[in-house]
Amino acid sequence: MIFGNRTLASAAAAALLCAAGAPAFAQDQAAPAAAGAEAVMRAGATVNDTEGGEVGTIASVDGDFVILRTDRHDVRLPAASFTAHNGGYIMAMTRAQVNEAVERELQNQGPVATSGATVRDTSGGEVGTITEADAEHATIRLASERLVRLPLSAFARGPNGPVIAMTAAELEAAAGGAATE
Repeated sequence: MIFGNRTLASAAAAALLCAAGAPAFAQDQAAPAAAGAEAVMRAGATVNDTEGGEVGTIASVDGDFVILRTDRHDVRLPAASFTAHNGGYIMAMTRAQVNEAVERELQNQGPVATSGATVRDTSGGEVGTITEADAEHATIRLASERLVRLPLSAFARGPNGPVIAMTAAELEAAAGGAATE
């Protein structure tokens, strides 16, 4: 996801790469992290806004990204969004702004898998078509006419609809007893 100065916009490719289930946001106007701060970022560190209000804590660190845990959401952000300060970190957004941005993004996204949508693999190859979807699962009709039911957590948003991390052949081979006829 890409930020303007405190303004969010979607980027489906970033969502696909995030596959951690948390929305991903970045700030292009935020102060850069202090020299070497990425090396010392640690889970449990407190994050405040520039006025001293608590935003949340660092839940985990994964290379150049961290998961920020607010009172309502876990959000994947670039480590460069934070500046080391007094044993913790600061960032340019308040907790309310982070929560509001996540909630707005989630509302704008709608369901990942909807009936009739074409499912693609991560290379853009067609996997199949969703025949039905509910709050927890979606059923894909493969080219072989086999029906495979997957949890919604197996889907990510791609630039042209839902994406899964398997090719049609891999899903067909893995389906074995998981198919619904």
